[in-house]
Amino acid sequence: NSFVPQGFNIKDTAFGDLNSDSKMDVVLVLSSIKEEDPNFKDTAMNLGRPLMILLQQPNGKLKQVKKNDNMIMCKACGGAMGDPFAGITIKNNAFILEFYGGSSSRWGDIYAFSWNPIKQTWQLIKEEHTSFQGGDPESTTKTIYIPSSEIDNFSIDNFNINELNEQTEAKGKVTAGKCYFYNAPNLNTKRKAYALKGDLLDILREYKTFFEVFFENTKGQMTSGYVLKRSEE
Repeated sequence: NSFVPQGFNIKDTAFGDLNSDSKMDVVLVLSSIKEEDPNFKDTAMNLGRPLMILLQQPNGKLKQVKKNDNMIMCKACGGAMGDPFAGITIKNNAFILEFYGGSSSRWGDIYAFSWNPIKQTWQLIKEEHTSFQGGDPESTTKTIYIPSSEIDNFSIDNFNINELNEQTEAKGKVTAGKCYFYNAPNLNTKRKAYALKGDLLDILREYKTFFEVFFENTKGQMTSGYVLKRSEE
């Protein structure tokens, strides 16, 4: 509790070795005490939920080495399902964050940050995004795995989950004769659907070699997915 600033409570805790030194470390997720006040109206995006890394030192005491106020979704970010924070765990020198939300359409996100001894920080090495219809999860579940080779240089030092989930207003024009869609930023997930040279695509997020995009053709047919960067400008 000595690490918890005034005005905050501990929301979740995970214990485990975070940096390969065989010592028991701690990850704390905090929440503002204002979240518990039913009369407090401004709980959407303005109340930070700090995540703190505490490493056990040679003398057995814990030391705060990292803190990020933007890694945990806000209380209202889960939509009709309520608070989207689903927990934090530690495994293989990595801490894993899980979120869940939606309404009739549900979604789940997983982010894993692993210790990098060269950079002396925890880097994002895994993303997993799941979606399904609440009334029929068995036949509608779709999971997208983002390979580590496509993940930008995110770490606990610069990760901002609110900015990551914000849709950009950028557009890209197809330069190839045909721009094929993929189910994930992975060459093994190529689909038959494509856009044609000159078509404009809405860019939702940029990866190393792919864009996540949305496209509506002249007939009003809508398609979303991933396209190779070299297919557009």
